[in-house]
Amino acid sequence: MMITKDPFGRYGDAFNWHILPPDNQTFTEELKRELGENHPLSKKQLRAVAKCDSNDDVLYRSNRQKNGREVYYIVHLTWQAGPPRYQEFIGIEAAWEYIEYLYLTEYL
Repeated sequence: MMITKDPFGRYGDAFNWHILPPDNQTFTEELKRELGENHPLSKKQLRAVAKCDSNDDVLYRSNRQKNGREVYYIVHLTWQAGPPRYQEFIGIEAAWEYIEYLYLTEYL
């Protein structure tokens, strides 16, 4: 299984994720509604940057860094009350690698 740095370029229109426009607030606002005050992500400034078309996973970019690299989160939105599941990634490459892995193992 080959993992690329940018799965969008490798799979084109068949790929089940799409980049969100910079002015899109829908998924950022939904995340705020779902998190509540005590969720570990509730105090972080996050912006939705990509969305999976096959499920309710959204890639968020944080305004913080770890080890000099941007921090990203993939959050599975629930669209109801209750805390969403999430995973943290250090650097966009790690997030893309995980997204591509899911695509190759779950959707092809």
